[in-house]
Amino acid sequence: MPPRIKITKEKIIASAVELVRKNGADALNARSVAKEIGSSTQPVFTNFSSMDDLKSSVIAAAYGIYLGFIEREVESGKYPRYKAFGMAYIRFEREENELFRLLF
Repeated sequence: MPPRIKITKEKIIASAVELVRKNGADALNARSVAKEIGSSTQPVFTNFSSMDDLKSSVIAAAYGIYLGFIEREVESGKYPRYKAFGMAYIRFEREENELFRLLF
């Protein structure tokens, strides 16, 4: 019977996003992600075909976080919809500086 998977793709992506939040996009490499999840680099390359694949997954996750900012700002109803998008953009830059730099 094959061994049970302990480190999932989602956990690797979440750890990589946290790594980018703390140290910026330049710190995103297999060794630093492995250190963040507390394992070797083997789970990273088992779940992702290359570092570019991991980076695109991290960018997609960061964009999802950005969309959450937009959604919350629109739902708050403090601003007209068009202005809420701009306010969410500004808030995202202030609160998630490194993710903002990764996306924009």
